[in-house]
Amino acid sequence: MKKLLSLILIVCVAAAPVFALAEGAEELPALNWEDVAEAAAQIPGDFVSSEEMGVMFWLPEILQPVEVPADENSPFQLLSLYLSEETPLSVAVTFGAMDGGIEQYWDTLVKYGGASDFEQMTVNGMYAFSYDVKENDASVVCFPTEEGNVLSFMLSPMSDENCVVLSGIIMASFQPVE
Repeated sequence: MKKLLSLILIVCVAAAPVFALAEGAEELPALNWEDVAEAAAQIPGDFVSSEEMGVMFWLPEILQPVEVPADENSPFQLLSLYLSEETPLSVAVTFGAMDGGIEQYWDTLVKYGGASDFEQMTVNGMYAFSYDVKENDASVVCFPTEEGNVLSFMLSPMSDENCVVLSGIIMASFQPVE
């Protein structure tokens, strides 16, 4: 994740401002669309929005939605999957319960999912956290909800430099549906 955040900063036109969650809270790194919009304008793509998810995000046109069957045995619902025939880049969007809050969720991800490099941040003013799953060569950005659920975006592969740049732009594009 640190490599991804570093590359996002390289892509950014200006340094990202810092956003404090509450008085006395530690300052968190911030990703903002305006910092990568100019770079995104050089790549054919458009925003995808979903009332169901409550967020919209930019995708390069090389990523196309793939129909996925529902897995009733999974604690997370796969809402959408985007794949490319031209590159190895993929984006998976899931939604599920975050039982026990962020700290317990994180402990579970480390114990059972191989998660590492946990970071908190804001993305266009929304609180988010991210982590890497090195075994899957992926980074995940999560947006917890007030109801105790989590909307997650898994981007991979992170070992491909071109995919890292595109993933950074996608990550900085997440924002509430207008």
